[in-house]
Amino acid sequence: MKAYCKICKTIIYPTSDFEFGVMALSHIMQYHFSHPSYSELLEKIIEQTKNDFIIEKDGRKMEIWTIYKHPLDYPEKFVARKFIFDKPTSEILIGDTLEEIRKLLPGGLTRIERDPKDDPVIVEAWIG
Repeated sequence: MKAYCKICKTIIYPTSDFEFGVMALSHIMQYHFSHPSYSELLEKIIEQTKNDFIIEKDGRKMEIWTIYKHPLDYPEKFVARKFIFDKPTSEILIGDTLEEIRKLLPGGLTRIERDPKDDPVIVEAWIG
């Protein structure tokens, strides 16, 4: 069996229909995640499977810290809330400025820009 990607002409050589599905999806996610014909579908697949997996890095669960500017529960503060993947935890950090909150975050995190679809009080997120 041989298949090629219509977008970039990459050829894959799966040995079964199942392997084709795995190889094709892997290729699309790696090289064409933002392509209009796949982005919405891939986002749905990721959302549906997130609850079935716990992501670990170096033996610890993937954590995400989301920073909020003046949320309803702390209207005069910046707040960072910790999530394990998409599940909230009880851990929060509170500060007067964005810089103060960033200094309180644990080391080894990578900054992620906010998505335009995010709630306006979300400033950014940090993943690690």
